Amino acid sequence: MGKLTGFMVTTKGWDTCFLQKIRRLKNAVGESGDRAVLTFTTVYHAFGVKDSLNGIFKLAREWKEYETEVILFYDENVEDFYMENKCPHLKDFRLLDRDKEEGIENDWCAIECEVNCDSVYKTNGVKTNLVNALEHYLEDYKRKQKEIYESIKNITISNDNLVVIIGHPHGRPKQVSVGRHYPLLKDEPKKVRSSQLWCRYYYDAPTCRGNSGSPVFIPGQPIAGFGYWFGHQHNHKRDVTSRIRCARAKRIYPDIKCLGMSSIGVELC
Repeated sequence: MGKLTGFMVTTKGWDTCFLQKIRRLKNAVGESGDRAVLTFTTVYHAFGVKDSLNGIFKLAREWKEYETEVILFYDENVEDFYMENKCPHLKDFRLLDRDKEEGIENDWCAIECEVNCDSVYKTNGVKTNLVNALEHYLEDYKRKQKEIYESIKNITISNDNLVVIIGHPHGRPKQVSVGRHYPLLKDEPKKVRSSQLWCRYYYDAPTCRGNSGSPVFIPGQPIAGFGYWFGHQHNHKRDVTSRIRCARAKRIYPDIKCLGMSSIGVELC
């Protein structure tokens, strides 16, 4: 999961995103060409402002003015940020999609860019094909996530309401935050179809500014598919600021020290 987490920089500031999908483009005869499209999920408030009338986010300016970049493998040292041969800088992003449901505080979006399939970066001093490596990490993540889901479903292991968040707090190298989510606080505000529903998770894993958009992994979470929309990864939204929500959480779970929330996502029931 960490290898698929990117440091997202815009003219507005910095946040975190997660590589959700890789699609190799076809040439004129239907064969794989020399370009690939990378799709990342993040939170819309990284680019937008909240409308005071309805609480819905909207872009604060024209998309092209954000000059969005995503830095990969920014894992260990601040100096690595400037070493593009070690931490590739992806540019020329476009806004692909976002939550549009009325009556729901929309704060999820997908962005994408194109990269050359021959692009390389250095890992341990060795040149490695970027697209091949990312495809390997994504397939490995999906496979392991499925294994964990099946183990928990069959009661082979216990998830103990575990939640793991990986991101770039304060624009620093990658950090892992571990805590627990609270099922009785989970929002399921709107059914999409009979087999899918919107939901939002609440958890006590510590987060800071810059964690917005971080992937939120919950063992046993029934995500199906890795399209940019249906079955997308939940992303960290922010700490809960509502006094009413925090008071309710304290009544149900008196030991809660902090309370964060994810973006709304679609899951299989």
